[in-house]
Amino acid sequence: MKLNNLLIIALVISFLFVGCERVKKLVAKKEIPEITLQEELNPEKMARELWKKIQEEKYRVNWKMWPGKEAFYIGGSEPHGALLTTYVNESALKTVIDKREQMPSGAIIIKENYMPDKTLDSITMMHKIEGFNSMVNDWFWAKFQPDGKIATAEKDGQTLILAGKVSTCIECHGRQSANDYIFTSPLKKEVSEAVKVEKEISDVEKMANELWNKMQSENYHENWKMWPGKEACYEGTEPHGAFLTTYVNASAHEAIVQKKEKMPPGAIIIKENFLPDKNIASITLMHKIEGFAPDVFDWFWVKFAPGGKVMTEEKDGETVTLAGKVAGCIECHGKQTSNDYILTGPLKIKHTY
Repeated sequence: MKLNNLLIIALVISFLFVGCERVKKLVAKKEIPEITLQEELNPEKMARELWKKIQEEKYRVNWKMWPGKEAFYIGGSEPHGALLTTYVNESALKTVIDKREQMPSGAIIIKENYMPDKTLDSITMMHKIEGFNSMVNDWFWAKFQPDGKIATAEKDGQTLILAGKVSTCIECHGRQSANDYIFTSPLKKEVSEAVKVEKEISDVEKMANELWNKMQSENYHENWKMWPGKEACYEGTEPHGAFLTTYVNASAHEAIVQKKEKMPPGAIIIKENFLPDKNIASITLMHKIEGFAPDVFDWFWVKFAPGGKVMTEEKDGETVTLAGKVAGCIECHGKQTSNDYILTGPLKIKHTY
């Protein structure tokens, strides 16, 4: 009986011991603060590891130079050398060749900076590290002396280590943020002016077609109001019809009634242009799209044939699509910039004295 009691006591003590140990481990685990990525990153240590990596990989032998750039090509300006040689690792090389627009994580660019007599002055590097600094596309900058020692600079009485988030590098390369902070050459395919124009025409035609579908689906004849004070088929002038009927959507109507001085984004004005016999000749629209064309208060102009096809005109031997920033519309409506480019009626209260 005593033996059984002793066994039971031993088992209880062992369970209590194991339980306490588990509690200790859980508490200890809970007490360890979470280490963020930035806390783990030590720029000086990372720079030394980066130097060690490029030496181990024998970059001068095994890496390629930047495509189209030979050894000792003429440098630009400070802080780099009079002559430069730029090496890239494999992932960076593929990006340059394939015009992928942005370097991937792991890409390394090495720029050897030489004096006019071809004496090596310094080595500067850009290394893309995922999560390092999202404000500048995760680039890590470093500048080394020829022997691999991390370079420093004096600023405001302090010695700065030129590794990591180097403010002077960021400030300078920030001018090329659209090219992933890189100056050496573009990372995306050059688009010819002809292709740019073709794309712009395609884009505005698409926008115009969407606008036509919108006004049809909203059944503007039935559900929109005419411009306040303007009845159907009022007398018009060129380049619009002999007679006009002007419809406005809800936001445009509110701006007119409340004399808000400017139309809000989303406002649409539809002008039906009629021939003297009151047959419809065309439909012209003004649509305010935020950010579309700030220089003309974001107005998008378009002229449709009665069936909804975007109209064109011949000018200087070229066919011009009448949608988007239409020069003729801007020139005419530009006389009323103080009235938000609108000729139909005033958008602000007229004061009489």
